[in-house]
Amino acid sequence: MADSGELCTTAAETKPEEGATPEWQPAPSTSEKTALEVLMESLNTTITDTATSTALLAKTSQDLGQKNERQRRKSKELELECYGTSREQAETIEKIFNEFDTQPKDGYIDESELKQALIKAGKKGVTDEWVAKTIKQMDKDGDKKISLDEFRACFLVETE
Repeated sequence: MADSGELCTTAAETKPEEGATPEWQPAPSTSEKTALEVLMESLNTTITDTATSTALLAKTSQDLGQKNERQRRKSKELELECYGTSREQAETIEKIFNEFDTQPKDGYIDESELKQALIKAGKKGVTDEWVAKTIKQMDKDGDKKISLDEFRACFLVETE
């Protein structure tokens, strides 16, 4: 046994005798909630609300994704209807046009520029007659050179 001067005791020394009541007893039950019970209930509610909110956010995100996809499709359809091509394709066509329009950089492709571009691209058998015929087919206003709009028209998709 521990003497009265020791602060620590062993489990055997503190074990109540059989039939004796322990020193610690739970608090008597009351209808009033303890602070811990209130806190636990609020955490449970918060967790439930968070799970519900997460599910709602996931559903809303999915709905918005579907709406965005529909909007993208409508936008592509509108681009095709208005321009005969998508914006990306129109940008590519303009880039190619600008590579063909070399000297002078005047916004038109003339016969010599077209011939140089086709030879540079690896086209075999490019003659002056073939280039003149091609320019004539593409030239809608009869100025013997191709504007960006005339060049673009060669790539447009008929929508009707």
